[in-house]
Amino acid sequence: MKKPTLYFLPGLAADRRLYNGYRFPEHDVRFLDWVEPLGRESLNEYSYRLAKEVDTSEPFVLEE
Repeated sequence: MKKPTLYFLPGLAADRRLYNGYRFPEHDVRFLDWVEPLGRESLNEYSYRLAKEVDTSEPFVLEE
């Protein structure tokens, strides 16, 4: 059985370095980076663009 992908989205004022040193052998780990907001983009639109990075066709876990 394929390992579920574990996506990390660091909190505000942080990036993937927050998770340096952590190991998750039971998961395929991916880090989501914040994307640059576009002009007058709504929070809903921004979230949709960010969520496109998550492959929902396979089991996954999203952590912040």
